Amino acid sequence: AERQRLLRIPGLCGQSLLLKWLCHSGSGQEETLSAQTGDSEQPLPLSLQKEGEVFKVLVQVPGADKQSEIGAAKTIRLQFGGVPAKAAPLQATENLVWNGDFSLLDQAGHPVALNLRKEAFNLVEGTGGGRALAFNSTAEKRIQLTTPWIRIPECSKLEYSFRYRTEGGKAHHYNVVAYAYVNFLDRDGKRLPRQSVLSSHVETSDGWQEERMTLTLPPEAVATNFEFNSASSVPGSVILDEIRIVPANQPELLQVSSGEGKIFSLMPEHPGIFRFDLGPANSPVMQGFLPLTPETQYSEERGWGFVRLTRLAARDKKRPDALSRDYLAAAKASFQIRLPKGDYIVWTLSGDSQADGAVPYFFFNQTLRINRKEVFRDDTKPADFFRTYDLQNYRHFWLPGMDYHDTFTAPRFQEKQFTASVDKEFLQVEWENLPLCALIIYPIEKKTELAGELSRLQRRRKIDAQIRLEPGPQEIACKPSFQEKRRGFIIFRRPDSDPVFPSSRPQAEERLEELSTFATPEQVASVHFSLYPLRDLGVVQAKISDLTAAGKTIKANQIDVRIVRYIFRRTGEGAFRVTPFLLDCRDQVPVHAETCWTWYLQVRVPTSAAADTYKGEVSLFSVDQEKVLQKIPFQLQVLPYQLEPLPILQGYYYDPSEPWYATFWRANVLGATLRGDPEIMKIIEENERRELRFMKDLGLNSVSFGDDIRGDMELVDGEARFKEDNRFTFWMDIYASEGMGKMPFYGFQSIGCGTGNVNKIFWLDRNNAALKEQFSPEW
Repeated sequence: AERQRLLRIPGLCGQSLLLKWLCHSGSGQEETLSAQTGDSEQPLPLSLQKEGEVFKVLVQVPGADKQSEIGAAKTIRLQFGGVPAKAAPLQATENLVWNGDFSLLDQAGHPVALNLRKEAFNLVEGTGGGRALAFNSTAEKRIQLTTPWIRIPECSKLEYSFRYRTEGGKAHHYNVVAYAYVNFLDRDGKRLPRQSVLSSHVETSDGWQEERMTLTLPPEAVATNFEFNSASSVPGSVILDEIRIVPANQPELLQVSSGEGKIFSLMPEHPGIFRFDLGPANSPVMQGFLPLTPETQYSEERGWGFVRLTRLAARDKKRPDALSRDYLAAAKASFQIRLPKGDYIVWTLSGDSQADGAVPYFFFNQTLRINRKEVFRDDTKPADFFRTYDLQNYRHFWLPGMDYHDTFTAPRFQEKQFTASVDKEFLQVEWENLPLCALIIYPIEKKTELAGELSRLQRRRKIDAQIRLEPGPQEIACKPSFQEKRRGFIIFRRPDSDPVFPSSRPQAEERLEELSTFATPEQVASVHFSLYPLRDLGVVQAKISDLTAAGKTIKANQIDVRIVRYIFRRTGEGAFRVTPFLLDCRDQVPVHAETCWTWYLQVRVPTSAAADTYKGEVSLFSVDQEKVLQKIPFQLQVLPYQLEPLPILQGYYYDPSEPWYATFWRANVLGATLRGDPEIMKIIEENERRELRFMKDLGLNSVSFGDDIRGDMELVDGEARFKEDNRFTFWMDIYASEGMGKMPFYGFQSIGCGTGNVNKIFWLDRNNAALKEQFSPEW
């Protein structure tokens, strides 16, 4: 009986409707909307939700009566207008985890559908007054909660989320307090590699913590579930709130038919219209498109496919949407399609989101030809690219209202359209080193209809990108004084360890009357303050005066004024929070009401500075009104001694910035050889010298350099030597000339040490088995 009851759990499917008029008549009166399965006239429970200009229809799907029905496909028919249908009210939620909020209890007070023994948990209050589970794990036993398996279509994209908190926990099992996984099953019921989504050492969290991630399931997965583990040795110290699994990308309603059989479609149908989504064989395909993979060779039966692919790069970057997340690039790619004679338009989408990995990919010498005629070429020189485009995001300074997708995602892709004629039998598309995401080929007479489709496609891709902006800290500001109201802002200061977000709010005890610090000669002294605007202030600039003491002066040009720059910092898959990150080389910013900004002053105390208390002031200046808004007194006490040089090596593990990797590894480059390019080598040297000088400015005197120099070594008469023009000597000459100290090692680990073949001397002569043994005479 229990099994039968669980089988009958109703599920929910979502459908996004992008046309507003589908849900309302021209007279403004509400139209009826009903849903039925293909084999029944009984209306299904549904609800309609409006999100901006998008209407989402939630339909409650009938539960399975038999084990064999699990995973079966159901056809849902939506009907707009007509006689109002009477259906039961919608009772299910969008959450695929039944009872994921622990609201349903059996007669014994146990949450139904969850595999937990009564003694393993206690029910406590959750967020919003609901229920949560406190796990009774001990030093002897961890407690695990696993949700039932959920049957899903291949290549589904799901959003997993849960809330948890810890109160006085103690890390024990696996040396963590709590950890969680997302699990997968294939068609044969075998477990696939799972994905870790939580590993926490925090013994007492700052209230409820929410974890949210969007995952594209492995292509062979047909079922998924969520696993949460309490590893604390203190019973009741790990508490879990609502578990949710929901579809991330919901399908759109692209076509409807009238009672008379007339078809209305958002994607025009025509024998000469072809839509291709390019990518690896297992990557998702945009709804309404045909998959075009490296395995799609031309065949007479199909009438389209590849006739040539060399040095292929087929990649799936997981984001931002089904159409642009994946692409096919190649040294040479040739695709042909059989079409009737006539004039056609070829629409292309190209680009690389640079998501899913820390290594960026670069494509040089890009070309596109249609019917052997070159229609596009990008021959930007690599040196010009790395001086301009590669760092272009630096100019995108965050301000309120900045849209992440429009600023950082959309510009990575280019849409282009070209006209072509088919006067024989085939249309041929060839490209080199171009990351091509999608192709649409259509007759020129369909131009007007396709223009509407392409416009909708842009909006659709942005919706599918599922970019979520997490809020910053929610605080309540102290009550402003009369003077603060007149000025229009509050000046405050927090410790360095307590970052100020745009949404931060000053507290009464944080008000700032003056700035003060101390330092020794040759030291850099740092102070900071924050501004909370009560109204729009326009562009505000921070200016520093000279610092003086009894005839002695520290000039203003020895004081750097910097503003704390906010960035979209990733908090999860597709999730970002606007976060303070960099001390930017600028002293002014447009100030909007209720958006906090922070300035830092860095005083480079001269070697000759005599011991004394130096005084000056910081002026907050309105650039628009050309007047001082407020002056903040500032004093610096110079101490009567100097610090000794650091007696030890101090540095960090250092990975060089691009174009080092692209030049010496070349694993992420198509279409160019950068090594030996004098302009590229000049950029690398400039980068490395700047980085080393910055390290020295921070007080560091050493690094451990992350690189692999096996390709720059050779065996000569049985001895390992460096080749001519090797990058080890190139970099070490820069390192030594900048006055840095000894290096612990160069490489991912000491050359010849470690496990596997990484950096081992054995790599130089794989036929010499004796080199496998470390510290042998041969080694």
